[in-house]
Amino acid sequence: MISSFRRVISDPPDRLNTRKGAAVAAAPFLYADLAGPGLTVEADAMRQNRFHAVLFILIASAFVALIKRLTGRERPLQILFVNNGIGLVISTLAVLWVFQPPSALQWVALAGLGATMALAQGAYIQALGRAEASFVVPFSYATLVFAAFYDFLAFDVRPEVLSWVGAGIIIAGGVLLAWRESVNMAASPAAGGRRKQG
Repeated sequence: MISSFRRVISDPPDRLNTRKGAAVAAAPFLYADLAGPGLTVEADAMRQNRFHAVLFILIASAFVALIKRLTGRERPLQILFVNNGIGLVISTLAVLWVFQPPSALQWVALAGLGATMALAQGAYIQALGRAEASFVVPFSYATLVFAAFYDFLAFDVRPEVLSWVGAGIIIAGGVLLAWRESVNMAASPAAGGRRKQG
């Protein structure tokens, strides 16, 4: 669902078709259904969770579409600086009332985390600039696999069976996407040659 919605809002207007238009038109009705009250407390909680999930999808999709469009107009370093500047302002306002000064070791960890995150975001921006968003975005789900791996290393938390199944699906999806892209790239010059001959 995430990839489909991202594709809908990131495509230029001339590539929007009836199916994509229907998906966008249905969004307000889905929003109303998820936001409405349920019959029981459990149903209300489940509905609120679904509502927050859909809200996250809409925000994340808009963010990816915006970054994808900016990669064609702005330099990657400028996108990275503005993006992180906005994030800094929002996170500062969120923690202003509960902030406690970090220790020296925590400052070192924060600096390392910030540098790693900046490198990762820079690579993500470069990837969005060089490929379609519908191809790049699914690879971000690999963060779940790495989170489980680091969780095991740092806290000795062993993933459950469902976590292993999910990791397998994520890895298989990435391999399938890479294979499909390589097939499409190999077929593109051949198709172009046939069109020129015809």
